[in-house]
Amino acid sequence: MGDINFQCTACMTKLAVEAASARQEVRCSNCGVLQVVPEPATRETDAELRAKPLRDDILAATSLPEFSSREAPEIEEYRYAAFISYRHVEPDRTMAKWLHSELETYRVPRRLALARGFPRRLGRVFRDEEELPASADLSREIERALKQSRFLIVVCSARTPASDWVNAEVVRFRQMGRHDQILALLIEGEPAESFPQALREIRQTVVDEEGLSREEIEKVEPLADDVRRLRNESERALKRKAKLRMLACILGCHFDDLRRREHQWPARRIAYLVVLLAISIIVMAGLTFIALAQRKAAMVQRAEAVAQKVLPDEQRGSAER
Repeated sequence: MGDINFQCTACMTKLAVEAASARQEVRCSNCGVLQVVPEPATRETDAELRAKPLRDDILAATSLPEFSSREAPEIEEYRYAAFISYRHVEPDRTMAKWLHSELETYRVPRRLALARGFPRRLGRVFRDEEELPASADLSREIERALKQSRFLIVVCSARTPASDWVNAEVVRFRQMGRHDQILALLIEGEPAESFPQALREIRQTVVDEEGLSREEIEKVEPLADDVRRLRNESERALKRKAKLRMLACILGCHFDDLRRREHQWPARRIAYLVVLLAISIIVMAGLTFIALAQRKAAMVQRAEAVAQKVLPDEQRGSAER
């Protein structure tokens, strides 16, 4: 059997592993993100895959009507860069607020934006407590927001699987055919106990050649970032890396492109400050020189005025004598 060639979903680095590693976790040699090796290509066509209906009872469990992937808008039509799904409890809510603010206020490095044609701002990010009015029809508004979002980001903790809303939002996003545009942010607990069911598996009902239907469960491993304090890194450093990895996925660039520029910016900022300080010193020196010159000129003028006043007095005294 040959090798399986695929790309890292975080940094887009080309990877190659043995065929025996299919469906196993591997770590990207470039960015270190864990992901599942895809299976080798089969004879099943894309049309056959798209024709498979999602499990009826999962669809019925959500209050959102069935949705075809053909209804998904083009990238240019997306209103939101990402939809943040989370349970409305602490600290999940605080992490969702932080992520929402960081993504919306992030400025893409100028050189990268010019080189790759990226916008300087990521765009709007949907968070229901920020976007929805209190009187909104939640099911309809959330459905609309999911449809208009390029990516779905799920904030995961041990409390997340108990949320029917979070699970329904993941199911809904999968119905739109955007399986590879789902990201997870693990803030507490282990993946097995923190990922909602729809994030860990895809349930489908398939009909064989004899007309018999059966349920197929496909285990999937979502692309996840980890901000748990399990390593010798500060929470701030972990959150910064998680933010950059998610930005790299959404923008479609390499994680290292953003990380290098994040590291370069402090050095450039110091250089700018040094130049500004040097200019300030030069300006202050020039102003000091001008002030001293003006003071010297004023003293000379004062001495001349005094001399001119004293000279007539001396001449009058000589005449009287």
